[in-house]
Amino acid sequence: MVLEASGVETDYSTVTSRVYVPGLEGSLQAEMTATSRHFGRIAYPLAPEPAALLAEIAAGRPVLVLLNLGLPSRPFWHYAVVIGYDPDNNRILLRSGTESRVERKARSWLRQWDWAGRWAIVLLRPSEWPVRPDRARLLRALADFEDGADPESARSSWQNAVDHWPDEPNAWLGLGNSAHALADWRAAETAYRRALALAPTHLPARFNLASSLHEAGRSCAALPELGSAPPPDHPLYRDFTALERALRDACGASSERPQRWP
Repeated sequence: MVLEASGVETDYSTVTSRVYVPGLEGSLQAEMTATSRHFGRIAYPLAPEPAALLAEIAAGRPVLVLLNLGLPSRPFWHYAVVIGYDPDNNRILLRSGTESRVERKARSWLRQWDWAGRWAIVLLRPSEWPVRPDRARLLRALADFEDGADPESARSSWQNAVDHWPDEPNAWLGLGNSAHALADWRAAETAYRRALALAPTHLPARFNLASSLHEAGRSCAALPELGSAPPPDHPLYRDFTALERALRDACGASSERPQRWP
């Protein structure tokens, strides 16, 4: 339901085959979000507060929620889609199971949502923005989306992020990564340099800048950009030292002169 509401043309059996876990006789949140990304949608987890959920409903976006219809000690998990609310009668409107419209008292619905950990997501097109964006949540959702998205969709989503948050180095990093995936070396360099201008010690941006320059055939220009190696216990240490060796080997065998794009 939420995929179709976001403009995806699919069918029940196709979605079920991707989210249903036979051993559990149901689906986990991880399958839900991964399937959303498979269909080109950003699964954005809402802040665990009713105001964030109702803001998306008011904007016309249905919200996928997890409820506990049992008790905290004996849970009965159930997914539903919040499609509206009736403030005059204090009711939440849902699509639930095969029922297209179910009304719940807001208090009882909130209790079921509480007992399920207040999990809720909306599905965004790459060019869309949530009503109340939380920077950390949205950057994480965009990074997860990038892992399985086609590079052009990833680039669109990161461009949207830098348009909204031009002071966010991780948004520029993501934009650089999507340009790198498209072998658009000039755009990748520009984005990584913007990230480093905002955060000079940003090691992933520095590493990816050197990597992009290397793949663009500019290994001698990349070597000074790489800078000092991180500590041996850093997650990038092995990749860093491997790139440094490759740059030294390539630059030593090259007559290239270090330069930036004109």
